[in-house]
Amino acid sequence: RLIIYFSDLTTHELETRRVRFRKLFQKRLSRIFLFAPAFFVTWGFIAAYQRLRKGNSIDAFEYKDPLFFFIVILLFLLLLVYLLYLIYFGKLRKTLYQLQLTRLQKYIFTKLYSITKERWITRVQEINGEKKQVLVKVGGIDFIRPLMKRFHAVFLIPAAFFILFFSFLPVKGYDIVGASALICMSFACWIIVYCCLNILDKVQPLRIKIPYRLSLIIIVLLVSWFNTDHPARTAAVKPGSADNRKLIYEYFDEWVEARQLDTTRNFPVIFIGAEGGALRTGCFTSMMLARLQDSLPNFKNYTFCYSGVSGGSLGVNFFNALTQAPSLPANYQTVTRNFYNKDFLAATTGKLIFAEILNAFIPKTLSMFDRAKALELTWENSFEEATGLNGDANLLATNF
Repeated sequence: RLIIYFSDLTTHELETRRVRFRKLFQKRLSRIFLFAPAFFVTWGFIAAYQRLRKGNSIDAFEYKDPLFFFIVILLFLLLLVYLLYLIYFGKLRKTLYQLQLTRLQKYIFTKLYSITKERWITRVQEINGEKKQVLVKVGGIDFIRPLMKRFHAVFLIPAAFFILFFSFLPVKGYDIVGASALICMSFACWIIVYCCLNILDKVQPLRIKIPYRLSLIIIVLLVSWFNTDHPARTAAVKPGSADNRKLIYEYFDEWVEARQLDTTRNFPVIFIGAEGGALRTGCFTSMMLARLQDSLPNFKNYTFCYSGVSGGSLGVNFFNALTQAPSLPANYQTVTRNFYNKDFLAATTGKLIFAEILNAFIPKTLSMFDRAKALELTWENSFEEATGLNGDANLLATNF
C-alpha cells in the first residue's frame, strides 16, 4: 500500500466514487490473502491425516496415533488466525500500528494522489471560525521526509537487523527457527528492502538522479566477475600425494589383509551402489545398510567399496563412518535414526535466503555465508550428536 501511495498516478483523474470502490476492493482482497495461507495449510494437513489413516504410513509416527499431532497442529493454526485477527482488526491494531499519519496526510492518501510530485490541491479549512476553501501544497520531498523516517524506524531498520542476524547466525541456531519460518522472514525482509529501493527510485532525494534498483543489478554483475560461488573447503595437500595413489588391485590386497580374510577359500565381496535423491535417498540408503549390518554382523567386513550420487553419497558416507568409528554402535539402526532426526534443511535455507544474497554484493566470498558449508557443518554436528564422537573420530568432519 505504501508503494501505491508513492507511485499511483492514475487515480488523480478518477472520481471519488471510483477511488472508494478501489480502496474497498483492495481491503477485501487483502483480507482474503491474509487468512488464505492458514486455510490452505489446514486443508493440506487434513488431507495428509486422511491418507495416514488409510495407508501404511502410520509407521512414520513410531506406532503413535497421528490424531494427537493433527490436533496440536490445528490448535497452533487456530492460534495463528486469532493473532492475525487481533493485529489487523482487533485490540492489538492500534497498539502495533506505528506508521501514524497527520490529518493532512490522511486526506491526501484518501484521495490516493501520488505524493512524489509537488501539487496544489483545494481543501476546506477553518479560518477565523469560518470554513473556507484554501490551496494546500502537497507532495514532494518535504511531504515525504517525515513518512520515510517512520518507514525506516518501523520497517527498514528491523528488516536490516533480521537480515544481518540470520546471515551471521551459527549453524546450530537455525534449527530453533526452522526452514519454513526462515522463508517467511526472508520474504518479509527483502520485500521491505525492495520497497525502499522502489521509493528511492521515485522520490530521488539527492540532487542527482540515481537508478537505485538498476545500480544494484549492475553491482551484482560486476561482483560476480571476482566472486567465487561455493568454493570447496580445502585442506593442506601432502606433497606428492596425488602421484602415490595405488592401483585398484593393490587396494584390494590391502583390504583382504586388513580384514584377515582366508584367501584359500571363497569369501563374499560386496559392492554398494546408491543412487541420488537428496536426503530422502540418503536416509533410505543408511537405514537399509544399518538394517543389514544389525542382521549380519560381518556385513561391514565384506564391503569393499561404495559408489554414491547426491543423497546416496551421504547415505553410504554415514554408514562407512559408523563402521570406521573407534567405538562401534550396538545398534546401527538407532544411531542412524538419531542422525536423520536432525533438521538438515534449516541452516542451508537460512544461508541461501539471507547470507548468500549479501554474498552476491561482496567481491570476496565469505565462507560463513555459504549454504554448502552450512550443510556440511550440519552433517558433522549431527554425526557428533548421534554417536558422541568428535575430533578425528568424527569421520564426517575429517579431511577427505
